[in-house]
Amino acid sequence: PSSGEVFFQSLARYLGQSLGMDFVCIDRLEKGLLAAETVAIYFDGKFEDNVSYTLKDTPCGDVVGKAVCCFGKDVRRLFPKDVVLQEMAAESYVGTTLWSYDGKPIGLIAIIGRKPLANSRLAESVLKLVAVRAAGELERQRTEVALRREHDELELRVQERTADLKQVVEELQGEVRTRQRIEQSLRESE
Repeated sequence: PSSGEVFFQSLARYLGQSLGMDFVCIDRLEKGLLAAETVAIYFDGKFEDNVSYTLKDTPCGDVVGKAVCCFGKDVRRLFPKDVVLQEMAAESYVGTTLWSYDGKPIGLIAIIGRKPLANSRLAESVLKLVAVRAAGELERQRTEVALRREHDELELRVQERTADLKQVVEELQGEVRTRQRIEQSLRESE
């Protein structure tokens, strides 16, 4: 099974092609659930560079904390401040929250089409099915980053402690040499 960027790109392509949608976006939630960072954007058959964006005034902002959110038609009219929806002439939108193992929202999947949604129940069912695996991959990545950060912090502490110990050893060696000289001087004077 694939993981990371390959997994998210494969999932985005699959959702776009199988549901006949023009735009698929898979996000990691950031900044207290007010913003998102994309992990895959599939648009008109090709991948776009990942971006960060705020959720305010977008259908994605409506999705956070809900199982599935569906706007079968008129999504552009319902969210007039969403520039992406306006620029792509979006008609339909289906999105779902990705949940952490402890029940907190950690990501989103959004699929958008230029035509009204033909079968909203199918789109919602497919999103529900893939959401668990996508959330698991986001969790795996988040855990991996946290482990790497903790490893780096531990490595830094080990280096600092090693430097401290080296200094103590050098000081002790200096004291030993001083005592040896003093003892040598005492023996010679006797």
